[in-house]
Amino acid sequence: MNQPSNSLLRVEGISKAFPGVQALSDVSLDVRAGEILALVGENGAGKSTLIHILAGAYHPDAGQIYLDGREVAFGSTQAAEQAGVSVVFQELSLVPNLSVAENVFANSQPLGALGLIDQRAMYARTKELLDLFKVDFRPNAQVGRLSMGNQQMVEIVKALARNAKVLVLDEPTSSLTLQEAARLFERLNQLRGQGFAIIYVSHHLEEVLEISDRVAVLRDGKLVGIRPTAELNEHQIVSMMVGRELEAFADRGAERERGAEAMRVEGFSRGTVFEGVSFTLHEGEVLTFFGLVGAGRTEVARALMGLDSGATGAVQLSGKPAHITTPSAAMRAGMAYLSEDRKNEGLFLDKTITENFLAPNLQRVSPGGWLRWDALNKITTHYTKQLDVKTPSLKQKLRNLSGGNQQKVFLGQWLARDPKILIVDEPTRGIDVGTKQEIHRLLRELAAGGKAVMVISSDLPEALRVSDRIAVMREGKLVDIVPGRGATEEQIMALAAGVTGAKQTEEVRA
Repeated sequence: MNQPSNSLLRVEGISKAFPGVQALSDVSLDVRAGEILALVGENGAGKSTLIHILAGAYHPDAGQIYLDGREVAFGSTQAAEQAGVSVVFQELSLVPNLSVAENVFANSQPLGALGLIDQRAMYARTKELLDLFKVDFRPNAQVGRLSMGNQQMVEIVKALARNAKVLVLDEPTSSLTLQEAARLFERLNQLRGQGFAIIYVSHHLEEVLEISDRVAVLRDGKLVGIRPTAELNEHQIVSMMVGRELEAFADRGAERERGAEAMRVEGFSRGTVFEGVSFTLHEGEVLTFFGLVGAGRTEVARALMGLDSGATGAVQLSGKPAHITTPSAAMRAGMAYLSEDRKNEGLFLDKTITENFLAPNLQRVSPGGWLRWDALNKITTHYTKQLDVKTPSLKQKLRNLSGGNQQKVFLGQWLARDPKILIVDEPTRGIDVGTKQEIHRLLRELAAGGKAVMVISSDLPEALRVSDRIAVMREGKLVDIVPGRGATEEQIMALAAGVTGAKQTEEVRA
């Protein structure tokens, strides 16, 4: 591979295998000074392995890494950082109860003449770095009190404090609002203008097309190709990622009438969090709640499930008044809720697939108080096959599955309860495009089978793609319910942002 004159980092012939898996095979690519290189691929394509090799956490089985034209070998993450390669992982590594400056200079604090930490120098240098990005917080701010977007900026500043030349960002917008993501892109453009080389890893192809100069696509551990972003569109990138043309999305059933009313909510309020929310949810439909962060979408769902107390208003299930104050009461009423934070609130990552299925189905497989493993294994086998969970064994720990397969397990363990109403919060966050289509199809199939499906999503293309109706929330209020077919991004975003003159329908009752 010929090195471009301004190539800052390049890898040649990188291969890496784990027991039973060839994670990378002969991968060669480069990233140039003043460039943002997008790295994309489905879950399991090898992106994470390559990132960990660049971070010094994994050692390649074969191949070379060159930095500024010189061959380097990173024996540790510290060695990679010292050489000028910093990785900001999706799971941030900040200490919440420490200040911004203390996080930025963790384990690398400037020392004074007596070997003590030079607090003044540390805070002054942090301020210089923060001023580069015109952020609205100070070096002495407690990190745990910052927004996710500002915490992301602290991670980037932390990398710059270690004299990074190459910055690798892993799914940097996964927990950011649209406004925070826009600010992040401004900062990345600044860094690009200053000559930094940036590798941007993301499942969000619209972001890739907006921010990157070139796109590198991995599939099954191999580099499919690298092309200038200007020559690509989403469809072409997807085809490179999955190795085939994705099927056109199934018809959303606009011709099919909604089934019986599964839930009616009237005047639902909880303090200042949300107020006067009224809607119906029917069997055989997908109703998606969309809104900007802080609109109250998730809070409505949590209150309906009895997870958050203090809500007032009337709720009917199948035409009968329901008084749900606990999650167990909601489950008995035929409701199921999949939290957006599946890793902390939904799954046991250090347990096996079978053990995860046990959690919501204990009573079903424990007649008389005795656990029947045969019954549990039968249920687990049925739903993992139905949802096409890719795993070598049901004894595989969840931590070792891709994000998409973890989400399928999460969905399967609740489908095993056969709920009438399924509430799914951010069903495809952090999931690759191929698996995302599978999840969308599953939700549509569940609705077609008679389930009442309520989706909460901050992904506007997803809302438009999967929904029969879209409920738009803003500042704790339900401002409109729009038919999914025929709705546009501009219309939905205008409603969510409170743009004057946004076209509304007649569905929302006073």
